[in-house]
Amino acid sequence: MSGLSKSTNAARQAASSLGFGLQPLRRSNSDTTVIFVHGILSDSEAAWGNPSWPSLLLEEEEFLEAGVYVFTYRTGLISHTYSVSDATDALREYLSEFDIWKQRRIIFVCHSMGGIVIRRFIVANQARLAKTNPILGLFLVASPSLGSRDANMISILSYAFSHSQAAILRFSQSNTTLDDLHRDFRTLLDSKILCIVGRELIEDRPIRIKRLFGLWRQVVEPFSASAYFHGEGYEPLKIPGSDHSSIVKPLSRTALQHQALVRFVRQSSEMGFGEPAHRPIVRDQESAGSQVTPETITVEPPPLRLGPDNGTVFQSALSVKLTSGTTMPSDDANLERKAEIALELRAGRMIERMFASALVKNDVNPTAIFMAAAGLASSERQFELIAPWLRWVRDNRTAEEAAKLFEERLQPSWVYKTRMQATMAGWSGNWLFSVVDMSDRYHKEKFAYTYSMAYAHAAWKDQNETALRSIAGRLIDMNRHFFDYYNRDISVFDWLSAMKGIPPGNAKILLNEMVAKKAPSDMIYALLARLCLEPSKGAVPDLEVLIRAADSELSSQAMKALAFIPAQARTIRELKQDLLAKGSIGDVISAAIDLRLDAVDNLGALVSGSGGGELGYYAAWSLGQLAPGSPETRRYLHHGAIEHPDALIRAMCIVGLAASGAAEASQLVEAELADSRDLQKFCLLVARTYTEDITSLLHFLAETSEDRVYVPLLLTCFQRVFYDALRHASMHAPMLNDLQGLSDDP
Repeated sequence: MSGLSKSTNAARQAASSLGFGLQPLRRSNSDTTVIFVHGILSDSEAAWGNPSWPSLLLEEEEFLEAGVYVFTYRTGLISHTYSVSDATDALREYLSEFDIWKQRRIIFVCHSMGGIVIRRFIVANQARLAKTNPILGLFLVASPSLGSRDANMISILSYAFSHSQAAILRFSQSNTTLDDLHRDFRTLLDSKILCIVGRELIEDRPIRIKRLFGLWRQVVEPFSASAYFHGEGYEPLKIPGSDHSSIVKPLSRTALQHQALVRFVRQSSEMGFGEPAHRPIVRDQESAGSQVTPETITVEPPPLRLGPDNGTVFQSALSVKLTSGTTMPSDDANLERKAEIALELRAGRMIERMFASALVKNDVNPTAIFMAAAGLASSERQFELIAPWLRWVRDNRTAEEAAKLFEERLQPSWVYKTRMQATMAGWSGNWLFSVVDMSDRYHKEKFAYTYSMAYAHAAWKDQNETALRSIAGRLIDMNRHFFDYYNRDISVFDWLSAMKGIPPGNAKILLNEMVAKKAPSDMIYALLARLCLEPSKGAVPDLEVLIRAADSELSSQAMKALAFIPAQARTIRELKQDLLAKGSIGDVISAAIDLRLDAVDNLGALVSGSGGGELGYYAAWSLGQLAPGSPETRRYLHHGAIEHPDALIRAMCIVGLAASGAAEASQLVEAELADSRDLQKFCLLVARTYTEDITSLLHFLAETSEDRVYVPLLLTCFQRVFYDALRHASMHAPMLNDLQGLSDDP
């Protein structure tokens, strides 16, 4: 093996002298090539550690014939306008120079921005790749597919040094370059034109300099680093103890990230030429064995989702796994059939999950249908999917029976059994389940997160004040145990999901206890987001404390929560006037909630003067809330719907016009709809709910990947337009009443 190591070092030294470009550490003597691609402000020498990750792969005996290359592109501090597209153009030329286009398997190992470079490369060259149809492997390591909030802080590079690559990494609604790439790559995956398999690795903790200053957010957060690949055998993997730099510097061949790469290359190598990887491709039998061209590839059409338009709303939300003729079963239908339909829908997207839960909640016997679904569940994932239905089951013994069924059916390990017991107990409202000894680091790793979510879910059910204060204390304790092991708090996105169904009365008590005990800010932020959606006057004293506190982010969120409370009492009205600055988001929200028609001109000016962003969205939403009582408001909305440069603000203005019954709304919807996408399209289809019906919106929600609209939908104004549309549509489709309390369904 020493001879191999010497040749590897020699190859590496020779490659380093080449500077930028594709550097061969070993040319391919097989049909597989692996290419390592570094991230921003790095190169192929500094990125991969010592021993370098590519050299570790060179030493794997099972891949001695595979080609191994490192791609170095210009990304230094003074790379100026050298863009991601420039790097992909260079890579295209190097693949031709080394004759790699003809390889059956091309695997890219991409760190950080390297993943953006390769996704851009695949999207830009999809026609050429379709001619030979190789298996494309994307091993994305801490790659910010949706952007990085840390990159917002280094965005000064894009201004001070004209650094175009720094700008593309930002996590921002205005980062249209990255947003467009995400949309194009997702569309390419869904089109099934190329044979793509991928796996994503997630960093565990912040880089050292951030830890020294007490900052605990990863450079690339999990939601951004795991945007694409979740299939069996290709699930996202967090590397324990790793940060953004060390995750691509395995110390030996036994390191977890290296073992994951070896398995990934092996799995890719075991596939046949053109065999389905991430997305299936179907070939005509006549073309088997002949040269593959775009004309000889036929894409398998997706299963028919909708049958003939018969006016049933439920049919618009059916999972692709169900036949188009299925309808909502009646109370006297076969119990197992109802459970089967609910289980199928539960595995679908947001609107499908809502219908599944409506089926169970409104059944004459929710306990029976839950147990029937548990009897059909055949995997841990299916048991997790049905667990939220326990919140409509009154007897806690049902959760124990389901956990016992899970144990008997799947024979899980002790860890999985304990996790499922806690999950079931939490959803059933039982927060007194037994807890393992958290002084053990192993237990902190395995259970701190699960127990945190279980306690939060227990608060979704009616609880007395003593129980809720105990739950708040346990949530804080479990987050501390999580922090002790992972060196960071549970993320705000996890808390937002865990708390989005807590009743406002419960949320008020939890907030009071958490403020008193100085809970982590992300936990409090999530509760405030919940109170924005369903306000509680009882939370006003704690909101005032938070508004006057030093934490600007919590203060801003508390202002929004206060603004959403109607100023029916004089004390609340005076408090709003005192704490909500003129022209702030809180003031804008308050104008809509309190029906302040005197604020119309200010709101119109904010919409016209805003280039986009949160303030502009809320101002447009507020105008829409005031539109029914003010012709002047409709004039501002009409101007914004036609003239505003930001597509989302135009869409929000159209929603306001449509909800107020403006005759021109239908024409404006159709004019914008053809070129719309993601959240803009969502808003336009909300508007169509008022001009036509809700069918198009349900189609969109049943067919669109949720990550396309999830992050911006965290803004309360977008959630509220959705709820208002549901309420409006339920007048014509009564079954939508079933969904009114399920918009927060997990």
